[in-house]
Amino acid sequence: MNGTVPLPDTAKPLEEQTDDILLACLLFGEARGGTPEAQYAVGCVVRNRVLAGRYGGNTWKDVILRPKQFSCFNPQDINRKKLLDPL
Repeated sequence: MNGTVPLPDTAKPLEEQTDDILLACLLFGEARGGTPEAQYAVGCVVRNRVLAGRYGGNTWKDVILRPKQFSCFNPQDINRKKLLDPL
């Protein structure tokens, strides 16, 4: 793995993006200025919530997009617009 994922499809809403794109959006929105360890920790939060099944579902997409769980996905958050168009 080279550490990259494709860019989000800007024609699709967040709910229609793939899990890997959503995870990349989450890391970009929540930890883009952080260390690799901080980014890893954010990913672990999602994994742990998926495994626990108590945080909005048991899929990566359900957990990542659960309202008010990750601020970058909140409609009023300034980072949300950047998620689909990070460049």
